[in-house]
Amino acid sequence: MDVAAGEGRFQTFAEELGWEYFSHDFQQFDSQAAAPGLRSASWSYRDNDFVCDILEIPTSRKFDTILCTEVLEHVPDPVATIKKLTLLTKPGGSIIFSLPLISLMHQAPFWFSSGLSPFWFLHWAKELGLSVEELVVFGDYADFLAQENFR
Repeated sequence: MDVAAGEGRFQTFAEELGWEYFSHDFQQFDSQAAAPGLRSASWSYRDNDFVCDILEIPTSRKFDTILCTEVLEHVPDPVATIKKLTLLTKPGGSIIFSLPLISLMHQAPFWFSSGLSPFWFLHWAKELGLSVEELVVFGDYADFLAQENFR
């Protein structure tokens, strides 16, 4: 399950692995809206299996793997989001997160934090009784500058 899949850039990869691909997005970001913050010049949503807020995804279906990339900085309550994703994950399943350690405003008005630290994840994993299989920090200040310069 690709949560907040946007344009669905991981669909081909997942299907090449032989996985059945499901996608979700709330489909409210408008790249042309007059809002503060940097935006994508164009944005086209795919046909998603679930169109709703993350917290409203039905829990009747469970998934082996949930992919949540570059999302948590765009939700007002990332802890509630993690709790919801655990309810959507089969026992023994995995949730894969990626997000910036720091970023400038983007995809406004749906930008709520500049990133989350590895210590944030360790704290909330312990609080929620989750195990962290791997926690990797990529990049440095030069990578951050390159990312934001590109944006």
